[in-house]
Amino acid sequence: EDDEYKEARDAFLKQLREFMDERGSPIEKMPLLGGHSLDLYRLYKTVKEIGGMNEVSKLLKWPDVYSQMNIPVTEATPAADIKKAYRKYLYPYEAYDDAQKKMGSSPEKELVEPPPPP
Repeated sequence: EDDEYKEARDAFLKQLREFMDERGSPIEKMPLLGGHSLDLYRLYKTVKEIGGMNEVSKLLKWPDVYSQMNIPVTEATPAADIKKAYRKYLYPYEAYDDAQKKMGSSPEKELVEPPPPP
């Protein structure tokens, strides 16, 4: 990982954790998917690039999102699993961030492109 991506990811995760703490659903530990730690920043960025959770669901793009996460498929339902993780860990933040943008301010800094997979 390059330093710029790591710095952006760390800042995003700090903001996300603070937001989830404030709403009473703290992230105690980072989620695992397929036995690997789920990069919530990469997941958020990937889903937002498509248009957000509702758009990804409408367009049936969850399998594409999963494949972009570079996680080996070990589960029987990887697309459903990644959607469930997004809904639990990121969707409330997405709704908050979208509302902030509509009001002219956003807690989210510019999303940094993740490095290409190895």
